[in-house]
Amino acid sequence: MLFFSRIYLEDVDAVRIFASPDGYGYRIIANTREPELEELDAYVGDDIKAKVEKLLSILGDKPVRFLECVATTHYAYHFLSTEKEKSLASIEKIVRDLKPHLTGAEIREALLTLKENGLLHPGIPN
Repeated sequence: MLFFSRIYLEDVDAVRIFASPDGYGYRIIANTREPELEELDAYVGDDIKAKVEKLLSILGDKPVRFLECVATTHYAYHFLSTEKEKSLASIEKIVRDLKPHLTGAEIREALLTLKENGLLHPGIPN
């Protein structure tokens, strides 16, 4: 479920989320009724709105599989945050252990996307 600034988007009827029948991914449908969106807007600061806009500009038109890979790669990278040296191999291993259907090329593309858009802390492997 999407969490946004201490409230769930579904709770204010801003979106409806449906799980994919095959178990991979989901479908999100935005509601456009103004009162609910205005209610949500009251909880969201301009700094958060700017971050959401940035993420939408980077990932908004990407397929679900790529988003799954980016999210899992981001998780793996930060899971290794206590390591002195993160290696591409160690990141790939974690992602592949969690999501064996993702390929090394997809993981490297996700890592590059995260790196190029400043979505990772310094120390990313080449």
